[in-house]
Amino acid sequence: MQTRQHLSCAQAKKRFVEWASLFSEKIFVQIAVYCDESGTGGFDKKGKDPIPTVYGYIAHVDYWVNEFHSEWQAVLDEYKVPYFHFYELTKKGREDSESPYHKWSDSKVDYFLDDLSIVAGRVAVPCGSHGTLKGGKDPYKKIFELFFKDCFNRIEEHWPNFNERVDFFFEFNNRKWSNQILDVAVEFGKKEKRLGTPAFPKWNDPINGLPLQAADLLAFSQRQSAAYFFENNRRVRESRIIDFALLRNLFPKGHPHRISNLDDRGQAKLVRRFRDKKDIRDVSNDINRLPKKDFFPMEFLKEYRELGKKLNL
Repeated sequence: MQTRQHLSCAQAKKRFVEWASLFSEKIFVQIAVYCDESGTGGFDKKGKDPIPTVYGYIAHVDYWVNEFHSEWQAVLDEYKVPYFHFYELTKKGREDSESPYHKWSDSKVDYFLDDLSIVAGRVAVPCGSHGTLKGGKDPYKKIFELFFKDCFNRIEEHWPNFNERVDFFFEFNNRKWSNQILDVAVEFGKKEKRLGTPAFPKWNDPINGLPLQAADLLAFSQRQSAAYFFENNRRVRESRIIDFALLRNLFPKGHPHRISNLDDRGQAKLVRRFRDKKDIRDVSNDINRLPKKDFFPMEFLKEYRELGKKLNL
């Protein structure tokens, strides 16, 4: 269990604003990407491929300062927890008496993830890559290269005329990964001049900690989807509720592949409708002694269309 010290919300917000002011006024950084890795610990004792992933969120600095910070902190305050860390929220993580989520029910976890996912995916643009450790040399290097490539592809889609520097903030894991990311960034930067030197703040950093928590949420959840992909003959799994919220801005508004073009209120309302529908199915399965099934929101929307009902969003 990692030990983390935390400033008060007001102190953290003050330092975050001071940091952003420094960047926006003196260094002219306009876009910041917060990133995290998952599954980079190598094969487990049973030889299972962890499916390493690197994912992050892209947004203007003023968004991270003026909107995201307070919105994410509000969710943490509502659930009375000091931070978000996906691993500690898993069933195994919740067994640890030092976890802030110790003895939480599955239902409470689901609602907590829903609320955080709505905040994480409301404005910021997701980017990332994943891979497998089987076959090929230096798979981690390849995944890092694909990560930077995908990030700049997303920037081209969402900010086609943006020509300023893009700064990347990776949650510090260890020196080995930091050095490898830096090596890849140096090579990638020879072709992509907008790439700034990556920084590696720590998890409990009062300035960058909260955006890194959103990156952790995205990276961990997308590793789950990537694992399904490789374990099922490269078949893409349908979007779950968490995917629907986290990947909202994967494509720009109006794009035919965009998950939702609803406004913020409509998006949040729809996510909660999804959760209500899943809860009903879970209770029904429990009563009938059936196992819980994966829930995919698109199935719910199809049911409404077939019944001719409107969502009134």
